[in-house]
Amino acid sequence: MIVDVISSAQSHAFGPSLLFGLLVALVGTRIRRLSLLGFGYGALSGVLPTLIPEFLVRTPPGPLYGFFVNTNGFWGEWTAWAPLIYIGIGLCLCNAATKALPKTPQHVIDARKRLCQSSKDFLGRRSPIDKAVLSWLVGLALTGVGPWLLGRFVLQDNIMYTASSGVFNRSAREFWPYVPTLYVGGVAGLLLVGGIAMVLQPWTGRVGSGLVGLALVAVSLPVGSFGTSLWQAQEDATAQRIVVTPFPFEDSYYTCGHAEASLLDASGKSWLYQVWSARMAGSQVSADACNRVVIYQGWQRLRADDLPSGQTITAPPEFVSGQTSADAIFQYGKSDGSKVQVKVGQ
Repeated sequence: MIVDVISSAQSHAFGPSLLFGLLVALVGTRIRRLSLLGFGYGALSGVLPTLIPEFLVRTPPGPLYGFFVNTNGFWGEWTAWAPLIYIGIGLCLCNAATKALPKTPQHVIDARKRLCQSSKDFLGRRSPIDKAVLSWLVGLALTGVGPWLLGRFVLQDNIMYTASSGVFNRSAREFWPYVPTLYVGGVAGLLLVGGIAMVLQPWTGRVGSGLVGLALVAVSLPVGSFGTSLWQAQEDATAQRIVVTPFPFEDSYYTCGHAEASLLDASGKSWLYQVWSARMAGSQVSADACNRVVIYQGWQRLRADDLPSGQTITAPPEFVSGQTSADAIFQYGKSDGSKVQVKVGQ
């Protein structure tokens, strides 16, 4: 997979980097810094090739491409090297082109200054609220904690992120896989609230800030949609996880052992059935003994069977036979020397 990503970066980042460098060089030296936008796009397209149209895809010249192929093993998993090298090449070509071209005439420079000043007069100044909103948005987005908190405690199982029907035990959600999802949702919420705060202020003397507010509101919609898709993907993964993995019984209860088996339920769906030995609270038995059997279907508790008073489990549960929940048999040994068979389908 790493080699495929490197190959994709080599084949996609080269063309757009040179294209943007050439276009910016032809426009003039004063906006040469905009070449960073083109090179950044080229680097991003190396990792996400779908962002670039096919007609811009260009393979490097033969000798250069051969060099990168030969050095694949050298940079290993650092897939960013390929687009970074292309960016360097593009910058060199851009600088060379701008030095070779004639300087921008003075009357063109003066016209640009007048246009820039008229644009500033039209857009106006930012209000204190605008400055605060933008500062907080940038700060919270960079730290990551603020958007995550918003996603975790406001959006999750509430406004934006609804629980999937298959996630019947919410404690099955793992922490780290959900962090990007909650972060993206929090960013969408912050963009929406910040955009509304900028739009609702009077636009007189601050047209630019009002337009930025509208842009923030507009951007929040696809970001929120992306966050929802991430959430649904994680919920589907969690729903599958609580079907095929054992319930973490030992994290909360004392146990003397358990047995598990993948069985088909009445609908033909495969579940991981488990029979756990446990200890009843307040039992008058030794501290290391178990006197209860708990049956789980995935992460869903089905029932608990208690042993008669004074008896304990001496042989932990084990799977005996069966392919479905209806005919599967587990068994365990009791302190009176008998073997008890457990049918999970009952």
